[in-house]
Amino acid sequence: MSVTDYYSPWLQLRRALSRDWRLHSLELLCGILYPLVGFYMGRRVGHSQVYNVIAPFLVAGAFMVYLTRRVCLPEVKRESVFTYFNLPQDRLKSLDAHVAFLCITVIWLNAWVFLGSLFKLGGAGMTACYRLHPDFAVVPLLVVALTIRHVYLAHTWAFWGRSVIWHVLLATWVIWRGFATVTLPAHARNKYWPDRDISLAVEWAVACLMAGAAVWLICSTRNQWRMRQIGGIQ
Repeated sequence: MSVTDYYSPWLQLRRALSRDWRLHSLELLCGILYPLVGFYMGRRVGHSQVYNVIAPFLVAGAFMVYLTRRVCLPEVKRESVFTYFNLPQDRLKSLDAHVAFLCITVIWLNAWVFLGSLFKLGGAGMTACYRLHPDFAVVPLLVVALTIRHVYLAHTWAFWGRSVIWHVLLATWVIWRGFATVTLPAHARNKYWPDRDISLAVEWAVACLMAGAAVWLICSTRNQWRMRQIGGIQ
C-alpha cells in the first residue's frame, strides 16, 4: 500500500471509526441498560391503558451526553495518544468518525427502546398500548449535536448566548410535551384511553425539524472546527 493510499480519506475514516469501536464498544454494549431502565422510571402500573414511551428516550439522551463527551473530549484537549496516532492526517476524518459512531449508537439505543415497547417492559402485563412519539425518538440525536457543538467550538459570549437559546427551546419542548402527554384524561369516546395531545402528523413534522436542526448543528460545528485546525492534510 502506497503512502497516498494509506492516507486516503476513506482509509483515514475507517481507521478512526475502528479506533472508536475498540475504545468504546463496551460502553455501547452497557448503554443498553439505560433506556431499558427508563421504562421503570416513574411508572405507575395500572394507572392508564396507554403508556407513553418518553422516559426511555430521555434516559438514552442523558447517556449520549456522557458518551459524546467521552468520545470527543480527549482529542480536543490533546489528552490522548490517539490525537497523534497516524499523523499526518485529516483531523476532520476523526470528527466524522466520532459523528458516525455516535449516530450508530443513537440508532442502537432507539432500537432497544422499540424492542422494550414490543415486550411491554415496566407494564407488568397490564398495559394494553405502548405509544411511541417520533419527536422524543429524535431527542438523543439532537442532544448529541448540542454536545458536539459544546465540545468543539470556542466558548465565546456569542457561543453561550446561542447555547442558552438552543437549550431553552429543547427543555421547553420536552417539559411541555411530557407534561401534556402524561396528564391527558381518559374518556369514553376513545374507550377510556387518552388521546395524543397533538396529532401524529405534527409529531412527525416536529421530529423532522429536530433532525434537520441536529444535522445543521453538526455540519456547522464541523465547518468551524475545520477553520480552527492548522496542519491537517485536506
